[in-house]
Amino acid sequence: MNEFGIAAAVVLGLSVPAATAAPAPASKPSVLALAIGQARTSGARQRVDRFAADAAATAYEGAPFSVTLRPIDGNTTGVAANSALWTYDRGELTFDLTPTQAPRRNYEFRKYELIYTSAVGRNGKPYVGANAFGATRRVTVEHWRREGIAVLSAPHGEEPASLSRRNAADVARGLPVYHYADLEKSYPLIIHASGPDARNAVATTVLVVEGTLTKLPDEAGVAICASSYNGPEVDAPIEINEAACWAGANITRVAYINRTTGAVLKEWKAAAP
Repeated sequence: MNEFGIAAAVVLGLSVPAATAAPAPASKPSVLALAIGQARTSGARQRVDRFAADAAATAYEGAPFSVTLRPIDGNTTGVAANSALWTYDRGELTFDLTPTQAPRRNYEFRKYELIYTSAVGRNGKPYVGANAFGATRRVTVEHWRREGIAVLSAPHGEEPASLSRRNAADVARGLPVYHYADLEKSYPLIIHASGPDARNAVATTVLVVEGTLTKLPDEAGVAICASSYNGPEVDAPIEINEAACWAGANITRVAYINRTTGAVLKEWKAAAP
């Protein structure tokens, strides 16, 4: 249809076919997502058939990966979207990444420390529970699905920011300060800023984790999935059902980056072999 035809169609109230935009190219899944996806598919198959072969994600061993995390409010309740957090108090903005133990207190995979890269949660149907003494409480139910990295090696980090602040307060009071080498696994960034500047820093700061996927010790491949259950208690009437998958990794770099300018705000790198 030429220009006159379009004008005439508008005047007559006729519909004009919209221009068809070229479809956007599909985003390519990251190697981390591919390894975890294969582990999840294999786990689902074995839940149906315990004799099914374990399609271990061995093809991804040694593959480099990079994942970008958007730090979230550390005061958020419920399942955290990832392990990168921020807090703000009296002019001090603190970003922090601290690997955590695998889920559940008696979890068989407690030997791994995890960096969660994604998580989603949904509420289940609440119910009224009772303990052995007849006390009843309303129990809320949550279902979590999380993915992450099992840290097999990583750059030497620092003490958590909260411990550093406590140590500084002890120094000011003339008290001895204790440092624990096994706690120097955090990656904190502290910025002293006014409210508006801190708000902007939260909006523009991302955390990049780089490394290579590595076979998990005592496992068939790079990635594994498992489920866990945390039952309700009198003081914590919540039931959590979690399905978690993670891939083993030797982390070579952790960096806070201004995603607007590309400036590296702080970084840690593994020592050269």
